[in-house]
Amino acid sequence: MKKPHDSRAYVELAELYKLQFKAQKLNLTTNQTINSLLNGAHPSRLRGRGLNFEELKQYQVGDDIRTMDWKVTMRTGKPHVKVFSEEKDRAVYVLVDQRQSMLFGSQYKMKSVIAAELSALLGWISLTAGDRVGGVSFTDNQQMLFKPSRSKNDFSRFLRKLVEHNHMLKVGKSAVSLSDSLNQPLKTIANLQTKNSLIVLISDGRGWDDRTTKYVKALSQQNELVVAHVTDPLELELPTHTYSVVSDGQSQFEVDLSEHKQQFEQAIKQQIEAVDAIRSKYEVPLFPISTLVDVDYQLRKSLARG
Repeated sequence: MKKPHDSRAYVELAELYKLQFKAQKLNLTTNQTINSLLNGAHPSRLRGRGLNFEELKQYQVGDDIRTMDWKVTMRTGKPHVKVFSEEKDRAVYVLVDQRQSMLFGSQYKMKSVIAAELSALLGWISLTAGDRVGGVSFTDNQQMLFKPSRSKNDFSRFLRKLVEHNHMLKVGKSAVSLSDSLNQPLKTIANLQTKNSLIVLISDGRGWDDRTTKYVKALSQQNELVVAHVTDPLELELPTHTYSVVSDGQSQFEVDLSEHKQQFEQAIKQQIEAVDAIRSKYEVPLFPISTLVDVDYQLRKSLARG
């Protein structure tokens, strides 16, 4: 009998399915109940060419979070949503990082688990609201694209591949990572020539370079693009003691931090600065996602700000 994985270290398909119930509890749309959404009566509103912009207003409980104006939200510090006159669906692409660097978590969950759970939650929210959901699950050396669909069966296929990629991660494994492993999924979406779509990149930003910034900037010009930057507090400040214990949920390993502490901290600092630059230079919304708290709570808290 296969030994079950520790849910803090690895995701299971059943747990990702359960998140659809948490998605239903979130107030998603203006003047509509969750029950009406499940019956398919949903006016999916989006920004874009050919749509009549009606107003920009501060977010209130019950407003559709998919119409969030992320740039105004980041600039004012308070959530704002856009209202349009034409009712039309849009495609949602979720790009989920499952590279070896994501198998890290100091207290609660691994970055890879948090990323998978956030992608599932966003997918269920969008499907519940009537939008088409697709995405890319990517590892150090492979990726799988799923075209947007309103079908829960199609989304389940995406989640199964995501779980498969997640279970490939192993503590102590030396990943043979493509130098542009972060750029490949962005390039894949760029080649689709998407317009008026919502694109969410969920990653720790490892390997972010000028090409990454170029793809993000280009995609954000024709779409609504959001970067969910997954971090763990231990990465930001390594402990002063020499040895730390890491685990994959089944085995524990003692790691000597003394030799590489300074280099690691410097690399993390440069990585964070590179990712953060897209917000300051190009006004691309950037949201920190912590490994310490459940993703549904973090999403609800971010919407309640202001």
